[in-house]
This record gives sequence, structure tokens and C-alpha cells, in this order.
Amino acid sequence: MATNVPGIFAAGDIVQYEGKTNLIASGYTEAITAVNKAHKFIDPKVTEQLYSTVLYR
Repeated sequence: MATNVPGIFAAGDIVQYEGKTNLIASGYTEAITAVNKAHKFIDPKVTEQLYSTVLYR
């Protein structure tokens, strides 16, 4: 979700990339990715959060 300007991230309707699905749900997941990437940009030492809908037992 990075833009061509370092430190600026985007999500939702303004984002275009190959294979993008234009669904509201896609915007939600893009927003999570953008926030995590922005956090990593601000503080490179942080661990990126991983999300999964699968429970491993």
C-alpha cells in the first residue's frame, strides 16, 4: 500500500494494482496493510503484524 512518495500509504478506491478486486472488503484489508506498513516506516524496529483467518491447533 506504499505510494511513489516515501512515507505516504494508501488504501481503498485510490489504490490500483494488478489483480485488485474492487470490493469494500478489499479496502478494509488494504487499510490494515497500509497502517502496518506506515508503522514499520515510522519505527523500522517493530515487528509487522500478521493476520490470518485460519486457526492452527
